[in-house]
Amino acid sequence: MDGVREHWKGGSRTWHRLILLGVAAIFFPFVATLATELTIAWILVFSGIGQGLHAFRLRHRVGFWPSLLSGLLTLAVGQLLILFPMSGIPSITFLIAILFLANGAFRIAQALRLRPLEHWGLPLAGGVLSMLLGLLVIAQWPAAAIWLLGLLVGIDLMFSGWMLLWLSLTDGLPHRLWPMRCTERLA
Repeated sequence: MDGVREHWKGGSRTWHRLILLGVAAIFFPFVATLATELTIAWILVFSGIGQGLHAFRLRHRVGFWPSLLSGLLTLAVGQLLILFPMSGIPSITFLIAILFLANGAFRIAQALRLRPLEHWGLPLAGGVLSMLLGLLVIAQWPAAAIWLLGLLVGIDLMFSGWMLLWLSLTDGLPHRLWPMRCTERLA
């Protein structure tokens, strides 16, 4: 449980940044959408370069060509997203919807694991919110992709910041709120 305690203490230094970024994304959804798309594009570019460099280490082994082609394809997709960001926004918006759905399911699973403890409802609410956001994106896709992605990322960032704020105020663990030890309740 010390690892959990350290995790939540780290959140006490992060919550205000997440809330501010979330508010900015809500007020400027197109900018947030474009920033999200370009961030993903650059990640793909660097990933493709890394895969290509790794492939050259394998140049005399089995797996060289698939590794090289995978790296080149990743690099090309990243470059296309950088060169034509407006074309990539609908695709990335759909992928973000899937991400919201998956993250929501993970948060709900985490909340159910914490269920013996009080205040387990906040992670549950976060998971339900993420899943609702994912369903909203899919329902509005592709017509609202230009602004919807930035708005939803902003809402998700704000809620994550609020959750970290609450957990940092309560020290993230039940040892200050509940008389029974964590290990006894989670066992």
